[in-house]
Amino acid sequence: MKVFVIARGAPSKREPQWGNFELDQALALRKLGHEVVILSVDTRFRMYYRKFGITTSIYSDIPHYNLFPGSLWAGVLIRLSISLYIKVMQFCFARFVKVVINKEGMPDLFYSHYLPNSSNALVAKRKYGIPVVGIEHWSELGYANIKPRIKYWAETVYKNLDCLITVSKVLRENILRNFEIDSIVVNNMVGNEFYYVPIKKNVTIVRFVTTGNLLPVKGYDNLIKAFGLLHLPSETWSLKIIGGGKEHQHLQEMINSLQLNKNIQLCGRKNRTEIIELLQNSDIYVMSSRSETFGVAAVEALACGLPVIATDCGGARDFVSEENGLLCPVNDIHKLSDALFTMYKYHGNYNRAKIAENCQKRFSSEAIGKQLEKIFEEVISKSKQQ
Repeated sequence: MKVFVIARGAPSKREPQWGNFELDQALALRKLGHEVVILSVDTRFRMYYRKFGITTSIYSDIPHYNLFPGSLWAGVLIRLSISLYIKVMQFCFARFVKVVINKEGMPDLFYSHYLPNSSNALVAKRKYGIPVVGIEHWSELGYANIKPRIKYWAETVYKNLDCLITVSKVLRENILRNFEIDSIVVNNMVGNEFYYVPIKKNVTIVRFVTTGNLLPVKGYDNLIKAFGLLHLPSETWSLKIIGGGKEHQHLQEMINSLQLNKNIQLCGRKNRTEIIELLQNSDIYVMSSRSETFGVAAVEALACGLPVIATDCGGARDFVSEENGLLCPVNDIHKLSDALFTMYKYHGNYNRAKIAENCQKRFSSEAIGKQLEKIFEEVISKSKQQ
């Protein structure tokens, strides 16, 4: 089958994590023998140059078409009128997808990641009669109280998809509760690059690690405070926080005030190779988030054999168990501190090789790719019968 994957974007040297979820799944489908093309529309506000219009690139034989229609107007319009913003974006996407179809041919299916892309895909469905499968992993849909403009957007989109996929059971339940639309749960996959490597234990220091954008939703302020409660000997532990974002200065000031400079390091953004190396040379992964639709970064750590401490923030319930880690309540700094101390003392009791093996069985590109393939084939078959 030929699948047009509608993504946020694709990884770059400047932003190595942007669009990784989508690219991983596109590569998995390509490996199963399907023809894949990636489309993305970038309206983000960024303080660097981007070429206006359509640009093309290739990722492992997968063509990627990106449309940059400008960003200032999009940021203003989405706040003034969500309905008008949707119409303008769909107009832009309709012209964009026509160009791609002229070059790549007609797809059998549009596969859209996140609500905004599913909204755009419906334009192509109406014009060309091509079915659309949407997958939701946007954190905005994981909150108990969804913002009114997001709720309006979702109500206009989900009911018109041929199939909706959600990345965790908690997200499925939240969307069902808010929109009375059921979905199929397919967890995010972990890239094949993440794997277990036996390493010699560092007997002098316990190495904690976490990855993600430095945003309030990630709960790094709580994590730093939780370590501040422990008063562990400074020479016996470290924490590396990998990622960049607007919370950098605030978090660094917090680290300074708690006199944890020697132990906690804000490492900045890293590419995938660097992240894998850091994971493979760490002892414990921590996910301190206030909300996660899934938590793929923690699963990547499991694939490298690390036991995980995770807040019960949504998606973690799908993959954290007694065999691979600990769950603790969201925004409970004392419980998080207790979990850190427990793992500090007993992390050596976890079987890292077994953690990695079980993770690969559930979340490998082959396992998730086959789940998607089955769904796509059923949707295409049903569409042809109509």
